[in-house]
Parts: sequence; C-alpha cells; structure tokens
Amino acid sequence: MRTSLSPRLLALFALTLTNTAVQAHGRYVLPSHTLLSGEEPQSVTLNASITNDIFHPDKPLGNNGGGTANPFLLKIFSKVTPYITAPDGKTQEVIKLTAFTRQSTGDVTLKNDGTYRITIEQKPTQMIYFKNPDGTPNRIIGERSELPEGATNIEVHLISSRVETFITNNSPTPLSKHISGSGIEIGGSAHPNDLFVGEPVTFLLLMDGKPVASGIEAHLEFGGTRHRNKRNTQELRTNDAGEITLNFAEAGFYLLEVDVSAPVPENNEVKAKHHSLYLTFEVFPQ
Repeated sequence: MRTSLSPRLLALFALTLTNTAVQAHGRYVLPSHTLLSGEEPQSVTLNASITNDIFHPDKPLGNNGGGTANPFLLKIFSKVTPYITAPDGKTQEVIKLTAFTRQSTGDVTLKNDGTYRITIEQKPTQMIYFKNPDGTPNRIIGERSELPEGATNIEVHLISSRVETFITNNSPTPLSKHISGSGIEIGGSAHPNDLFVGEPVTFLLLMDGKPVASGIEAHLEFGGTRHRNKRNTQELRTNDAGEITLNFAEAGFYLLEVDVSAPVPENNEVKAKHHSLYLTFEVFPQ
C-alpha cells in the first residue's frame, strides 16, 4: 500500500535537494578502525565518498581497483592517488580502491607498530569553468583546447586536495614523521589517534611545510549530519601561530575541512589556486 510523505519529511527532502545543489561537495575517507593492537599484522577497511552528508556516502572517491563510475568522475579519478604512509614517513604502497555506486572501498594491512597516514591525494589539476554557446554553465577537467567552440566566461582554476585519516597499530608515532612539505597538512605535538570527549586538542596547520597565516577558516563536523536538523558545525580560525583548537562534545567520527586559496599574479592564465584538506578523526569517550 502506497503512503504519502508527511509535510515534515517533504520539507526535509526539499532542503536536502537545495543544499546539494548550492554547496560544494565534501569528501571523506572513513576507516573501520583507527586504533589496533596485537602481534600479528592488522587489516582495516576504508570507505571513501564525495558527499554533503557526513559520513553518508553519495558518490565514489577513487577507482584503481576495477570498479565503475560516470565519465566525469573517472576523469577526476585518473588524477587521484590513494596511498599509505608508513610510521617511518615513507610511502609504503598505493591503496587499491574499487568504485561502487555510492562509495569507493579498499583494504590496507598494517604490518608494523606505529601510526599510518591514509591519503587520497589529487595533485594540482585544471578545472575550467565556462558557459556553453547557449549560455548554460559548464565545467571540464582538462585544457582549453577541450572547450566547445563558442564557449564564453572562461575561468581556469587549479585545484588540489588531500583526503586523509590516521591509524595507529599498537604504539603511536609523532606527526612530524608524516610531514611531506606539500599541500595542506596537520602538525604539532598532539596526536590524531589520541582524542577524547571533553579534552580540547590543538593542531598546527601547514601549507607546503610552513604554518598557515592567521585567520584561515576551518570547519569541524560530527558525523551523522543526514539525521539531525542542524549540522552544528564548529567554525574555526587559525591563530597567529597557524593553529586551530578542536573541541569534541560526543564520541564518534568527525570531519575537519580546511580550504586555502593561494594568490595568483594578475597576468597568469590561472585565476586561482585552491588547496583542500578533509581529515577524519575518531574521538573516544572519557
């Protein structure tokens, strides 16, 4: 028997459609475990998605393991590298991610003690925004030569992103072991696998190995945004040292998002450069 949606659910559905249309899509990589112990090698399953609902999957993120996705996403995935960095700071291996309808999935094995950094990285890539000859907006990932004849309002942006999480097997290793000096990263003396409800934690934000400027915006969201009326986003800004302080009211998974736009000379063909970090934390009860 068919039933109609209540006015409340209809309103919520309309709001979801509106938000999806106007907001830039977030993304995440969600590990099955962030803390492990034992003498034998440990395996962790990763789920990654492009979505506005944290951590509810919508579109896959990455495909180098034989999955399928639409042509636009596959073109993005060709410029995305998922990899794992070992406790000694060396890139250990490329992670195989298989794209499914709503998410990408893969496994990693942790053979040694210490903290591993899981990364899905998109190197600087040209995103060209333009209008078709009929005036409708469009975008491509590629070169100007690929634009349709008669395209107008052309803007070239360089975009890069790093989608990450950290996993510790037995004893942790400091974040300093994982600083690559490229793109946005977190540093400082705090550890991303040592987070508890009610205990504020301060991380240093780095851009190409140097502390970011003061006033850089960051956003922290608790998972499960699809199932609550308010997202309850923590709006953060870096201090003069390039640091942000995070507070956790509930145990569970959180997503930190940071975007930094770099200046571009006026005569440069590229209008702007954008760097993004999406970092998943697991927070434990006291």
